Amino acid sequence: MWRRKSEKLTSREAEVVRCAASDLGVQETAECLCIGRETVKTHRAHAMAKLSCVTMAGAVAKFVAGDVKRPAE
Repeated sequence: MWRRKSEKLTSREAEVVRCAASDLGVQETAECLCIGRETVKTHRAHAMAKLSCVTMAGAVAKFVAGDVKRPAE
């Protein structure tokens, strides 16, 4: 399901994208954040949908470039 681009990432979605930007895979991200692999996959899918990206690489690129509405940190 595609979401509107204007939606902000949740803090957890942003954490998962940060992990991907650090070259962590699904299993490593799950261990780092103390969550399950399927939960990581769900957060990745939601982040990609909100960013209108079809790959995680695209989501990371937008995130790093600052083209993302981030949650208050």
